[in-house]
Amino acid sequence: MSHPNQRRRAARASRLAAGFSLVELMAVVAIIGLLSAVVSVGVARYLVKSRETKARADIASLRNAIDLFHIDEGRLPTSLEELAPYLRDQVLRNDPWGNPYVYQPTPGGSRPFDLGSLGSDGQEGGEGDASDLGYADVD
Repeated sequence: MSHPNQRRRAARASRLAAGFSLVELMAVVAIIGLLSAVVSVGVARYLVKSRETKARADIASLRNAIDLFHIDEGRLPTSLEELAPYLRDQVLRNDPWGNPYVYQPTPGGSRPFDLGSLGSDGQEGGEGDASDLGYADVD
């Protein structure tokens, strides 16, 4: 005769050996899905913020190069390509959204030049990551 505890242990062992039920697997998949959704939203926000930070740093660097060019040459550059010697090892590049930086000398204006990025949409105006960044926004 087998002992009742032995039968319970044997039944328990056979249930454990059988694996996971479909409901348990679905619960695990649902939890993993929820976690990945939360993480992806956080990563997306980080990417938007990092692109904006990169654009601000590039604009500040270009502004400094324009100031150095003005000191050396006594005039403002006509285009950003003239700044290549003043950007050290940096290559003149597009903004983080792939659009060219906007530079325009404005003689007689309230500022000597306009410099900035048109944001992710590449057009004037916009909100959020599509908003424009100018060198006045960098300070």
